[in-house]
Amino acid sequence: MSKIICPFCEMEINENDEKYACPDCETIYHKECWDVIDGCEKCKEINNLEFVKNRNIEVIASAPNNVVPIDQQLTNGNPAQVVMHNYNKPSMKNENKKIAIIGIMIAVVAIVIVLLVAKSSGTGNGMLSISTIDFSAKYSYMADEPYCTISSDGTWMSLDSSPNDFDGNLVSFIVNDYTVEVMDATTEINSDLGFSQAINEKMNHTTASQGKQTEENEKYKVTWSYDSYKGFSVLYEKK
Repeated sequence: MSKIICPFCEMEINENDEKYACPDCETIYHKECWDVIDGCEKCKEINNLEFVKNRNIEVIASAPNNVVPIDQQLTNGNPAQVVMHNYNKPSMKNENKKIAIIGIMIAVVAIVIVLLVAKSSGTGNGMLSISTIDFSAKYSYMADEPYCTISSDGTWMSLDSSPNDFDGNLVSFIVNDYTVEVMDATTEINSDLGFSQAINEKMNHTTASQGKQTEENEKYKVTWSYDSYKGFSVLYEKK
């Protein structure tokens, strides 16, 4: 039996070696040699161009006992068993999987950005933020107003339209009336804390006979009352 010599390394190709065969001229190569040259050297010399570029041609090397080895097939004039693998075009299934993964990653990043923005601002268009609001930080611009009191730890905040109450002096009572300022402030705060607009209507129409009124949501509690002598009072608390 004649020996098969790899044209690239010029060494003998043994029966148990992994082999590759050129699909055109059927020249046999070592698998490692074919991977290096990526094409048939003989065909390249003949045609003076790169041949079978970007194609993986696998010759079945280890045959079952009932199959004639490849070198004997070639010796007997039988064509080599060649398996063609084309890896140039990825499968649609893999492409769809990549697109789905990219879409999920983009969605996750977008959610994280929205949550971070909501947390940094304390609110998100009236929606509750990730953590409860620190009243002393969020409403620091109201802290010096005579009608506003905020706890040092930022856990509660009160508004009073008549901070000095009525002492019998009608002129002093009128001068120190902050009803408009308090109602404007409560409208803003109610929205920030996630309360519905209905609470604004309840506050605007509260009478002295109703006593203290209370509303709560998942994170905050608000209590308010109206008195002819003590004015309109509101207390916001973290739960």
